[in-house]
Amino acid sequence: MRKILIAVSIITALFLAGCSSTRFVSTWKEPTAGPGTLFGKKVATFVVSPRSSVRRPAEDLLAGELSARGAEGVAGYTVLPGEQAKDTDKAKTVLQEAGFDYALVLQAVDVEQEENYVPGQTWHSPTYYRSWGGYWRRGWTTVYEPGYTTTATVYTVETLLYGLADEKLIWAGRSETTDPGDIERFVSDYASAVDDELREAGLLE
Repeated sequence: MRKILIAVSIITALFLAGCSSTRFVSTWKEPTAGPGTLFGKKVATFVVSPRSSVRRPAEDLLAGELSARGAEGVAGYTVLPGEQAKDTDKAKTVLQEAGFDYALVLQAVDVEQEENYVPGQTWHSPTYYRSWGGYWRRGWTTVYEPGYTTTATVYTVETLLYGLADEKLIWAGRSETTDPGDIERFVSDYASAVDDELREAGLLE
């Protein structure tokens, strides 16, 4: 239960804050998944969060990206809103009765701080210490910038695609998002990044 609560808090913080950059660090595809697997198929998109303000924009954009590439994307909250999404048996029944073929699920799994050291730099002109004037000129033409440390917050998110007929994992991707910024930009960029990865895997047109 504690692990679930931590994951929920991470995804909530991530989507409320947004981010400046997202990149997939690893992906996997079921070897038997053929080209255009999702073309013409009904796909529900889900973001694991109890907050509708977090789920809705992300699920809408993910569904929109899928639909733009030949699948029939449907935001998960429209069929399993609020607390209903937590009931596994109900979720299976609802999705099956609604004719969904696949479910794309986004889940936050980790957050950590990264520190980066930027070394100091010195600029100077060739002058001498032999005279007051020489030293004075050097003092004013030599500039030293001390080193400093920057801290970045990195969120790790898993995106999983399941076939609902046999509950089989079709595709998985792990991404890293660095430094929160604007939520609308983040959601849009993330949805586009997922779409690009699925196309690269040959699952979308």
